Amino acid sequence: MATISLCLIAKNEETVLARCLESVQGLFDETIIVDTGSIDSTQKIAARYTSKLYSFPWNSDFAAARNFSFSKATQEYIFWMDADDVFKVSHMADFLSWKEKNFQNADMIYLPYYTAWDDAGKPLVSFDRERIVRNHAGFSWEGRVHETLTHPHPEKITKLRLDIPIFHYSVKTTYSDRNLLIYKKQLAEGETLSLRDTFYYARELLYHENWDQAIHYFTT
Repeated sequence: MATISLCLIAKNEETVLARCLESVQGLFDETIIVDTGSIDSTQKIAARYTSKLYSFPWNSDFAAARNFSFSKATQEYIFWMDADDVFKVSHMADFLSWKEKNFQNADMIYLPYYTAWDDAGKPLVSFDRERIVRNHAGFSWEGRVHETLTHPHPEKITKLRLDIPIFHYSVKTTYSDRNLLIYKKQLAEGETLSLRDTFYYARELLYHENWDQAIHYFTT
């Protein structure tokens, strides 16, 4: 049977963290929570679920925080989540069955990610995400924002997709300029945006009604 570390980064997530952690009880062999500067009760809530609670000074770099969380994992596989994600109990037995089968020895496992729903509760937005990776196998996070898991030799890793969705239930009522400011900081420091970052930067500009700049980066 595979052993799995849950790795989660959080900042001021007191309204959703317990919901997330309650939803995954019985699935993982350890839980790593990295707090990036909460001033609410996030750390107090986290401490109810794990003793492996760490602090990481926020430096406007999500990949750095996630890589730090991965560095603390001790199990064979790593499963990452956000604090406002939920694992549905209806999929627990299936997940445990795949865990029993050691995920067919795959290096990277993709799961569907549901992020928006219609009035009837049916998913409107769903896409596959790299959700589980083998620990100490060369995987790392890249990207200050909208970070993604990478591997130095992607052609050599084995992959598996499971039809076990993760549900993203954000409770935020406003869209902040956090991501936009991170990209602007990145540009101000002379860094070149990757194609992926260019798209997401253009999208942030669009969300904040910077029309001309958004068009420029969408067409660059």
